[in-house]
Amino acid sequence: MSDELKEFLDRWSDDNSTMLVHTSGSTGKPKAIHVSKLMMIESARMTIKALGLNKETVALLSLPIKYISGQMMVVRSIVGHYHLVEGPISSHPLKNIKDIVDSDNPITFAAMTPMQVYNTSLVKEEWNYLSQIDTLIIGGGTISMELEDKLQNIQTTVYATYGMTETLSHIALRRVNGASKSQYYTPLDGVAIATDPKGKLHIDAPKICKQHLVTNDIVELRQTNNQVYPIQFRFVGRIDNVINSGGVKVHIEQVENKIIEYFRQQNCILKEFDFAITSVHDVILGEMVVLLDATDHLSIDDLSFLDPIIRPKKIIRIDQIPLTETNKVDRKACCRLASENLHLN
Repeated sequence: MSDELKEFLDRWSDDNSTMLVHTSGSTGKPKAIHVSKLMMIESARMTIKALGLNKETVALLSLPIKYISGQMMVVRSIVGHYHLVEGPISSHPLKNIKDIVDSDNPITFAAMTPMQVYNTSLVKEEWNYLSQIDTLIIGGGTISMELEDKLQNIQTTVYATYGMTETLSHIALRRVNGASKSQYYTPLDGVAIATDPKGKLHIDAPKICKQHLVTNDIVELRQTNNQVYPIQFRFVGRIDNVINSGGVKVHIEQVENKIIEYFRQQNCILKEFDFAITSVHDVILGEMVVLLDATDHLSIDDLSFLDPIIRPKKIIRIDQIPLTETNKVDRKACCRLASENLHLN
């Protein structure tokens, strides 16, 4: 048992009613918050129910215990009375996994980041092992179209998760592969969602979060015929990732997805973090849409398929796309980098 896991278990069993958790800093400055142990238990129960986990489950811990994602993997194993295997907290969590796991009791449930899954897909032995895991949840970042395509070829039931530290990990799941795959997230039992006039997602989940949460995520809702889960939502983009260019609102994530999808159809796959959409100040437009290019071969002509309203006006060559500590695109750093390098390109 690692020192980190032992320290967490000691804090979990002490007399305090709360646990200290650190936010990832992907949408703002990282901070430490105290969360209720009872609510963490409720969150664990919700996930166990949604995924059908049971006492026969063998789960892999491959996420940092410093963050809520890793902590909740531990809490779920405690609440669900199933076996937890502590694996490497690395970009290749299944490396040498057969040396860690009893062959008679293989991993049946795992949680990973998109980067971990992508890196796993590059190593045949690791990918083959992942393909034998019953259920995989992926969180902490966007699943690229390239990775989603790869996940269609394995038998593992794969879900993308939606959540944040304040909701004690995820509050909704989206099936990524198989006949039930969808672009829409289904809230867990006990979670109510709605949107405001700006399209921002509102969350009410009293069992796991005391306050009404107003997110910065713009979503699209749809009604279903399921009485238990009557509303689903599709992620559109973050409101703070909207570029106001000449009075037109340009959603960064939507433009990036259009570019990735176009090149995928042309059999020219852009790898994750090859490029990023951002903006620079412009006297006429207010904000000008630009593209940061870490491939050194994209051109404006390559983007002619985009509507002129959302098409980047300039391409800025850089060595690499700036990332956050949790391996997400650092949008603020991208904006600064674009401004600093505009005159050099």
